[in-house]
Amino acid sequence: MKRHIIASLFILITFTQKVKGQDTFLDSTHPDYIFAQDCYQELQAIIGETRLNLPQLLVSQSKESIALYTSKPNQIIIEQATLNICKNFGENGRGMLIYLLGHEFRHFKQQQEKNINFATSYLSTNTFLSAQKQLEVEADQYGIFAAYLGGYSMIDIPPFLDSIYKKYELSETLDNYPSLMQRKAFSEKATKHVKELINIYEIGNYYNAMGYYLPAVACYQYLLRFIQTKELHNNLGSVILGLVLSHERFPFYLPIEADWTPCIQRRDGLFLFESKNIALETALQHFEQALAYDNKYFPAKINSFCALFLMQTASNTKALQERLVVLKLFSLTKDQKATVACLEGLWHAAKNENKLAKNAFDKAKNWTTKLSLKQLIKHNIKVLNKGTSIQAPQISYSLQQSLDNIDLSTISIQNQSFDAVLTLYQGEDYSVKLHHKKLLKSKLSCLEIEGTFEPEYWWLQRIHKKSLQTQQNIEIGSSIEQLQNAYKKAPFYGHVLKNGEVISYPQTHQAFQIKNLKIVEWAIESH
Repeated sequence: MKRHIIASLFILITFTQKVKGQDTFLDSTHPDYIFAQDCYQELQAIIGETRLNLPQLLVSQSKESIALYTSKPNQIIIEQATLNICKNFGENGRGMLIYLLGHEFRHFKQQQEKNINFATSYLSTNTFLSAQKQLEVEADQYGIFAAYLGGYSMIDIPPFLDSIYKKYELSETLDNYPSLMQRKAFSEKATKHVKELINIYEIGNYYNAMGYYLPAVACYQYLLRFIQTKELHNNLGSVILGLVLSHERFPFYLPIEADWTPCIQRRDGLFLFESKNIALETALQHFEQALAYDNKYFPAKINSFCALFLMQTASNTKALQERLVVLKLFSLTKDQKATVACLEGLWHAAKNENKLAKNAFDKAKNWTTKLSLKQLIKHNIKVLNKGTSIQAPQISYSLQQSLDNIDLSTISIQNQSFDAVLTLYQGEDYSVKLHHKKLLKSKLSCLEIEGTFEPEYWWLQRIHKKSLQTQQNIEIGSSIEQLQNAYKKAPFYGHVLKNGEVISYPQTHQAFQIKNLKIVEWAIESH
């Protein structure tokens, strides 16, 4: 069943004052409480929060505040009336509630990060301060994006706003407070911004899966200005590692985890870090931030090992050994055990203990069921046997021609008129801009990096209409089995996401977004 998220519902207001004593709350056996708690747990899984002292969720029977977060006591409270409004939207209701919970959860994080203590109510007639509005917009964006990561797609919100006003018998105009019409305008503005963030997130994932790490770094860095999740921190750290490897030409493949693949050996041309170690230290900081959200987050543990391994300093020797010991103590799946064994093999290979390295790689190969991890291990065993670097094969390809009358092999930024241009980064030495254009059957993006060097451009065309096919006759709606059969002889790379995965084929410069074992979008790129 298709799931939806609620676009920026309204500017929800937050309480940090103590909840009134006369409030009555549903007990833990009530169906409405069970539904709300289930959505709250899903939200925590989406954003990757497992820390202690998270807010307690309560469902109130009062009709005073719609939804609120209180710092003393540390609680998120959803009113039963609001919960029922969500449920009245049928299959959309779960996404609505996850959005609301995400919004209030962001207020919890604001209180922690900024030590903010303010008290306003959705039903109050106090002056609506601009500073409060900014906090609400920030929380709004967080909730929407979190729901998107959970697989809920965007819908318009005015009908829900109307339901809130009707249920709570609100006047369309309140003293010293935005009117219903103004709230809808806020909603449209916030929705537009979140759609922009989602577009950048998906573009970053495509570049990540295709092995173009420099544009992926720019996308993830921009997103972290607005949204912080363990996945985004881990992905940014992983693409920085990929960027280092694309310049190092490191002979072994590392099991870097934003996906189950080796880093694709490409040269992005620019590095944009002062040194290799500064880049690796930056990556480590992001992995540690991800682990601050969830200290058992396996991908970040693997990636932090890889970053330390690439630093190749004497001080890392003991730290690497300790991390291997700790990783082995965890309760791991067979594929995770294989990944740890692969790290152990790399550790021995770095010390020229080739026999021990081979034994570790063999164990990893026997444990894993992941095809791409098997490919990684097979490559590393070949490197051991040869004793020299194995060069990545030169890839020749022909781009799909005339998709929406765009030929990416000859296109230039000068001959295109774009709908919008967004600056992702502006620094002293360089800038990163995203050019975007919506076509009849596809979306065209160009990521431009410009500075004291020659500008570099990454083109990406995302196809969302079934009438366009690849040269292998794959289209929107094709199954993953059809995709595998059409490209069975070509190497592929998989990038696992919260709400699906992206599979790329470097030889054809194509990538496919998969949800529920079906292709929902495919893309082609040129650099």
